[in-house]
Amino acid sequence: MKKSVLFLNRNWLLDTKEAKVLYFESALPFREKVGIIDTHTHHNLRQIVGNKPFPNIWRAEVLETREEYKNNDHYILQLAAKFPGFSQSFARNPKISDYDKWMALGKVFPFLEGNHVHQWLHLDLKRMFGIEELLSMETADQIWEKANERLSEKNMLPQAILKK
Repeated sequence: MKKSVLFLNRNWLLDTKEAKVLYFESALPFREKVGIIDTHTHHNLRQIVGNKPFPNIWRAEVLETREEYKNNDHYILQLAAKFPGFSQSFARNPKISDYDKWMALGKVFPFLEGNHVHQWLHLDLKRMFGIEELLSMETADQIWEKANERLSEKNMLPQAILKK
């Protein structure tokens, strides 16, 4: 069985019968009835209010350097920078393309497995983009293409994403 099939599946983190009962019979029905509002974001408020599309997955998930929308997921940057082939200065270098930065992240991202940052990015990829592949050197290009295609859709504008 593929590793990504088990990761983030329906019972992810529900290790006991009691956990499954509590989640599926109490928490999930409550969430479906009442909803959950979580406005935590690493995005610039101007970008959300302006409702401008994200230009690509790198700028949506990791680092936006345009002055008017400046933001970053410092967790991804700090952890990835601990591995050879990726650094803060590389990630912030305006002479390096966003694609090349994403590909470099793909090379080091598997080393973050087991860390919450690894889980958060893959939750976003799965829930927001419908991408179940795990980010790696082998999948980075494919994920780049799929995610950027999705980002061109109207339902992927900042305000629409917050409503999901």
